[in-house]
Amino acid sequence: MDAALARVEKGASASGSSAPSDSPCHELARVLRQSSVDQVLRSGLHEFLMEVQEHCAAIGGMIFDKYLRFE
Repeated sequence: MDAALARVEKGASASGSSAPSDSPCHELARVLRQSSVDQVLRSGLHEFLMEVQEHCAAIGGMIFDKYLRFE
């Protein structure tokens, strides 16, 4: 996701740079990397999926605000 957003931001000539480490993309990647199936099932699948959904909504909001909002 970071590389794709970097390409959008820099046009077709992306240098492969990534988003800041506090970006919604990095937060979602962190959650997915640090979660095991056993941990998710112990803490609750619904809660995990809600957290993933919140991160996806934050990514969508960031993309809309940065690239699609014309004010």
